[in-house]
Amino acid sequence: MENIIVEFDESGERHVIRGVETIGDLKNRIQQEYQIDADEQILQYQEYLMFDNDKKIASLRDIKTHKKMTLYNKIDHQTAVQVDVVCQGAAATGKECTIRAFGGQTVSMLKEQINKKLGFGPYLQSLTTFRKPMKDEDLLRDYIISERPTVSCTIANEGVPRNYVFVQYKNKQESFPVAQKDTIYTVEYKFREKHNLPEDYNIYFTWMGQQLLGFKTLKEYSIPDNGVLGFSEYPII
Repeated sequence: MENIIVEFDESGERHVIRGVETIGDLKNRIQQEYQIDADEQILQYQEYLMFDNDKKIASLRDIKTHKKMTLYNKIDHQTAVQVDVVCQGAAATGKECTIRAFGGQTVSMLKEQINKKLGFGPYLQSLTTFRKPMKDEDLLRDYIISERPTVSCTIANEGVPRNYVFVQYKNKQESFPVAQKDTIYTVEYKFREKHNLPEDYNIYFTWMGQQLLGFKTLKEYSIPDNGVLGFSEYPII
């Protein structure tokens, strides 16, 4: 059993929680004594966020000399934050962006936004924050403890795709290397990059007369290798 000093981020108050064994025990005691729902708590110990409720507090590094944790309340589902995304990996050197996201959206949705901004498909991305891998199904509010959180995005290096998709543009067909599991967002990013188009310049792609949604993959649309996409600056109604 351990005695832990818990500093409440919102108030700056410090309280000693005595005789707790696991992270889950600590959260439950905070709920009992300070009426903060255990599921709405995020505990930080040194540079780590404590996600494992079964984790033995005695097993934490330097716990005998460093007995303080910081308690954060999860942000609301509707709260917007600016997320700084810093990419790593041979294929992503120097790539970064800032994305407006909401506490109630999933990690998977953030990956879609990164895909649209930087062109890397969700299947290539591994997101971490505070050294913790972020799970696709989790909500961002499970990880956010600041007004401007930073997420590390490691991009897998799968080499240049051997297959292509073509875009019919100004009476010619332009080729872009993509994989079947790449999204329309990836094609869009490559097209913008080639033509130096700003992000707010409208781009719409079509296949068999259907306007394509950015987050869907070529495979989902049954677009074959070397398929030719239509291009438009206006949406198809």
